[in-house]
Amino acid sequence: MAIKLKSPREVELMARAGEVVRQVLQRLGEMVAPGVTTGQLNAQAERMTASLGAEALFKGVPGRRGP
Repeated sequence: MAIKLKSPREVELMARAGEVVRQVLQRLGEMVAPGVTTGQLNAQAERMTASLGAEALFKGVPGRRGP
């Protein structure tokens, strides 16, 4: 099987997606504290993802969680 190279556009989209993830995880890390619920973290992640113009494609997809 040959390796399929990404186009410059695909690489740019991947970089933008990675930046969204970085920003969201940075903010969630700042929020983690005793008494903060996973529901609160999830709500913040959803709001922030949307505000950054992104969409969590796998949210709500049933299936195995984790390795």
